[in-house]
Order: sequence, then C-alpha cells, then structure tokens
Amino acid sequence: MESKKKPQLSSKPSPKSGPDYLKHSGIAFELVAYNLLMVWAGYKLDEYFEFEIPWMIILGALLAVVGTIYYLIKRLSS
Repeated sequence: MESKKKPQLSSKPSPKSGPDYLKHSGIAFELVAYNLLMVWAGYKLDEYFEFEIPWMIILGALLAVVGTIYYLIKRLSS
C-alpha cells in the first residue's frame, strides 16, 4: 500500500513580508522621487510663467513636504 505524503508547508516568508529595512528603504526611494518630481515641476512652471521670484519652486517644495509627511503617517501607522 502506498502512503501519500502530505505537502510540507514552506517556512519561507510570504512575498509581502520582508525585513523592515527593505520596506523602509523602498519608502525612502519613493519619497526622494516624489520630492524631486515636485521641485522639478515647480522649476518648469517657473520657466514657463517667468516669475521674478521662483513661486512655483517654493510651492512645489512645500507641497512635497506636506505630501511626504502625509504619506509617512499613512504608510507607517498601518
């Protein structure tokens, strides 16, 4: 009589779980990209509108800071 073996459960972590430093470094890259994008967009808008004071860069940087804080609170509180 043949005995059927039960499949063994893998002890490997699921793809969504990983070391905390990998998750947090991913967040860091996302935030750097977001901040650079916002400041670059402000720079391009300043070039287009030709303001004497770089209002759009300032606005882009402020929006980037607010967005970063919001994103970090949402992402790290869950």
